[in-house]
Amino acid sequence: MLAVGSLLRGQDEGIIRGLMIEGRLGFFRPVQFADSFRAVFDSAGGMVIGAGIRVELPKNIYVEGALDYFNKGGYRVYVSGTNVVRTDIDTSISIIPFTFTGGYRFKLKPSFIPYVGGGFGRYYFKQKDRVTELRGESSYTAHNGYHLLGGVEFRADRPISFVGELKWNTVPSAIGEGGVSKYYEEDNIGGISISFKVLFRLR
Repeated sequence: MLAVGSLLRGQDEGIIRGLMIEGRLGFFRPVQFADSFRAVFDSAGGMVIGAGIRVELPKNIYVEGALDYFNKGGYRVYVSGTNVVRTDIDTSISIIPFTFTGGYRFKLKPSFIPYVGGGFGRYYFKQKDRVTELRGESSYTAHNGYHLLGGVEFRADRPISFVGELKWNTVPSAIGEGGVSKYYEEDNIGGISISFKVLFRLR
């Protein structure tokens, strides 16, 4: 048993070159449904927080799983003819993406590491207000999405790194069946996010 355990540990050391946990704080701009978003929230975007796990593999390849959370409050609107009218009914939307990414890290210097990646995820979306609750529509709906990203890692110390990252994502057919999103012919809850991340190396 000791021999088998030593062999498995040796294989892990050869396959898994690094293991890190991460926390992130960023700004999400909903490019794909910008008109609907601005009509409801009178804003260009909002803050997003998240956490994830990154695994470094041989040949500078990495894989990552992440969970993010975005929430924004505003006022419900309705369409009257060719006009969008804002009411005094409080409303909010929440988007919770659970994503998987694979990518490549360019090791130019030990303390300066650009990287690129892409992947897919499951995006949970909910709009909540008195109207949607009465209709029973305030629960989360799940949608498939895809993303591309790029960033730069600055390694300050062996266990800690700081990262700046830009990500584009698309989540089609998530909205647009009614209301202001149908009026603007927008069905995608994707957009662009800029994030600052802190990585803590476990191995």
